[in-house]
Amino acid sequence: MVARLAPRRSGREALPLLNYDAHFGFGIGARAGLQRGGWSLAAQAFGTTRGKQEHELSFDVRGVVDPALRATGSATFKRRLPPAALQVATGTLWDVLELSATLSRPLLGPLKAAVSYQLAVGRAGAQSPWVRYGRLTARLELDTRDDEVAPSRGGRLWAAVGTAHPFLLSAAEGWQLDVGVAGFLPVTSRFVVAGRLVYAALWGAPPQFALLTVGGHNTVRGLEYGADAGRRRMLATVELRARVIEGTVLSQALALGLAAFVDSGAVLDDAAGRVLPVARVGAGAGVRLAWNRAFVVRLDVAAASWAAPRLYLEFGHVF
Repeated sequence: MVARLAPRRSGREALPLLNYDAHFGFGIGARAGLQRGGWSLAAQAFGTTRGKQEHELSFDVRGVVDPALRATGSATFKRRLPPAALQVATGTLWDVLELSATLSRPLLGPLKAAVSYQLAVGRAGAQSPWVRYGRLTARLELDTRDDEVAPSRGGRLWAAVGTAHPFLLSAAEGWQLDVGVAGFLPVTSRFVVAGRLVYAALWGAPPQFALLTVGGHNTVRGLEYGADAGRRRMLATVELRARVIEGTVLSQALALGLAAFVDSGAVLDDAAGRVLPVARVGAGAGVRLAWNRAFVVRLDVAAASWAAPRLYLEFGHVF
């Protein structure tokens, strides 16, 4: 998990991190940030009781050369359990070090463009060799949401195309595609219907740690993490969000909400290229707590495939 501090203010900010995931266990950590005018720096340390780790250093600078140009970047170390679909030996942990840099700029109104480079170096277990996966990606996005953290109207439409090549320090060659749409429709002053539809694909020979997965807190809730993994994936979600109580406590603006959702997803072919025509569906309900419109904490209970319900405590909406 990576928690984002949304408002850009001058000064220092710190945020404790606490979460629970049915697959990764209880997590605890902290994130701190420093903002000065058009730039910010942030650092995060996070770990769970089942071995997952996510530590990050990041920067965000606006007005680079061009007043409308924004530069962001991060260095992240991730350690996690592999997706269940790969049936890796029990106790194996994946280590991935990611370096990324992005330049983005508004083009016309809500239309934005971005170019990013990401170098991921990973290994499947302490005895495995490190594998490099370098990618260059171009992205176009139309964003009409009224708020980035907790939108109540508008939507997002995006398309991204990327390539991996030895020239980009990658051990594997290939292409990637990511297209999607998310929309938010206010039914009343307190109820919002939200939905998303996303398609992603990888071509070539991506390493296992880069495969697309279905199952977990941000794909199909209620399903075991990475129940399916492969090179092509479809995701769809419909969620009803309701604001129940709003108020101020100790000068802090708080809002309590409820949500009901249905997630569905399918990996269209596995890592070996075999077709998997099975769609996974999960459904559940949850509680949302928004603080100062800076971030949202969500607590979800969901079930999939008639399995026992799973519990998730995370930062931010799924989309």
